[in-house]
Amino acid sequence: MTTKRMKTAIIPLVAICVFFSSWIALADIPLENNVDRTGSDYASFNLGTADPNLCEQACAGDPDCKAFTYVRPGYQGPNARCWLKNAVPPQTQANCCISGAKTASQPPADLTGVWNCDDGGIYYVRQLGNKIWWYGESNPNSPGWSNVMYGTINGNTINGNWADVPKGSTMNNGVMKLNIESNNKLSAISKTGGFGGSTWTR
Repeated sequence: MTTKRMKTAIIPLVAICVFFSSWIALADIPLENNVDRTGSDYASFNLGTADPNLCEQACAGDPDCKAFTYVRPGYQGPNARCWLKNAVPPQTQANCCISGAKTASQPPADLTGVWNCDDGGIYYVRQLGNKIWWYGESNPNSPGWSNVMYGTINGNTINGNWADVPKGSTMNNGVMKLNIESNNKLSAISKTGGFGGSTWTR
């Protein structure tokens, strides 16, 4: 009787493990609020619950889906509607919608770590999904400058905003665009506000 009960218990346990393994394997697609991606539709359906994550999950679990647009209730009928796309249309600002794109949202590298820059600074970087933060300084004990940056990864590009902080003596700020050349090298595409660094390595 004990062996039979164990076999009976193992069957649903295996099913649960398979379900969660499949669920974990789905890549999260960051939501683009108030963005429509028009065109390239191959499927659409109403959602019983007005939750854009349901549309995101449908796209993440379908290998043919490259992008999606969730339409809020009231724009295409009383229910929310999900549109799945087999290509990645350009973004259009629209209050009706929330969108996402696989190719635009999957960071190619894990950038978390300690980096050196050609401005002589040390940068402490943290990446969570397609979001990135850093703290950089010229000298840990008495820095002439120190700054923070927050950015978003889109493909091989980081778009960020940076600002000096008062551990150092300068108080500048600006925007920057960086290229992810590899898992261990970043380079500046453009920058404003007098930012000095151009190449980061680790």
